[in-house]
Amino acid sequence: RNPAPNALVAERRNRDLRVAQEGSQMASADDGWNEEELSRMTIRGRGCLPEADGRSFMALLDICHFLVDQITQAHNFSDVDEASNLRATDTQKCMLLSAQMWTYWYSAPAGPGVYEMLLDWTSHQQRGGRARSSVLAQRELGNAKCRDMQGVALQALVVNECAQWPRRRKTGAFYFAGEDASGAALLADAEAVETLYRVVGLSTSLGDVLRANDRSGSGDVVGSALLLTLLPFMDVIVYDGTLRGAPPNRDPSLVAQLKALVAASAAEGGGSIVVRLPTVPDAPLIGQRVLIEGLQAKPELNGRHGVASSFDGSSGRYCVSLEDGGSFKLKPANLSKAAAPPARASSSTAEPAAALTLTATEKALQERLRGLRTVEDFWVFRRMGYTEAENPSHMGMIMSGNSGMVVAPFQSKQLAPTAAEYLTALEAALFGGRAQGVKPSSLAVDEKGAVARLKLVLGPMGIQAGYYPPPTEEELSAMGVPP
Repeated sequence: RNPAPNALVAERRNRDLRVAQEGSQMASADDGWNEEELSRMTIRGRGCLPEADGRSFMALLDICHFLVDQITQAHNFSDVDEASNLRATDTQKCMLLSAQMWTYWYSAPAGPGVYEMLLDWTSHQQRGGRARSSVLAQRELGNAKCRDMQGVALQALVVNECAQWPRRRKTGAFYFAGEDASGAALLADAEAVETLYRVVGLSTSLGDVLRANDRSGSGDVVGSALLLTLLPFMDVIVYDGTLRGAPPNRDPSLVAQLKALVAASAAEGGGSIVVRLPTVPDAPLIGQRVLIEGLQAKPELNGRHGVASSFDGSSGRYCVSLEDGGSFKLKPANLSKAAAPPARASSSTAEPAAALTLTATEKALQERLRGLRTVEDFWVFRRMGYTEAENPSHMGMIMSGNSGMVVAPFQSKQLAPTAAEYLTALEAALFGGRAQGVKPSSLAVDEKGAVARLKLVLGPMGIQAGYYPPPTEEELSAMGVPP
């Protein structure tokens, strides 16, 4: 991922945070635990996934990290084994890969998102073929990882377990309250302490991970504060492989409250504990280009294309950003998956002429672009916020991937910029800013509905346009950006 300017994102490590990362399947000296840390563990072998399930989960996570790196090219992994090795050697970088996994789950600046590539590779691996994705066709995922997955229906896990991870995940701060009879951790939601989640470790119980890292020697880690992302897996709750620990809260009243909650839940037989994350309706069109059809209340929208950016479970509707501007909440029955738009018109194109006809303003911009020299640079159009409260003035910044500096600011009438507004901002930056007679070879915007039009206008001018997903809460946290 190209660096953001220091004015927007300061990528730093918070020295007050301690990070713990699980390594493999059983806690032992071979996994990087030293003898002192192992001596602090009290329930080794309990409170975690069965070994086969733990290996399956970590293999999926390593493959996802590998795919994120194909998008960001931060590490240039040659196979999944290298991604797995990073997990064992550099927790901070691994934590950022996990966070970026959610940012790029559905979409990437150029090409498919993480889930589409994951689904593509596993479906072809199951049939003994090669993946369609050029990224995966050019690189191997690693023989060792494939051996680890023998006997596991990886394709079924991707479809049945991974598909809903982004919408079912719960990211936040939690307090370690205790353990149940099986050794699974009971975590209290920091925003609603009375809510306890039963969380299973991947290869080692969370309690033992905390005790191993506790230098006080007391063995009492109740009140330890954790920042993590909870995920559903094999009908239990796990986490995404990284623990970010804050200094424990030793307030006696909080510790007493946490211990009382655990005791009360045990007396009730665990009935008050959250053991499964809430399910969500299927929403297969998220991140897809869609065709609107069959609307009666707004027939003028029928036949138009857009991108289903999210799904509102309460109303049962997709939020669709139209390619020519505007957004609407529409029922699934009025949407169908559409093919990608052509880069430019041709004699064999059957698309409506209006969709492929440039405006006079767009043609004038093309003429101005012809006279500029192309340089290898990647410009990112990033809004300053994604809600009216965060960004009431609808401001944004154009950033250079080469220098990490701000090229120019821009402003839109509505919170979501239109393709026309992006083009206006680009023209102002190229001919009135710091560009000095050159144009970037590629750019990406964080409003997906505008991408198709930008490709149509800029593609013939040698500028590749793509989608740059807004950073998720996890990615901002991993980079040290305060909430």
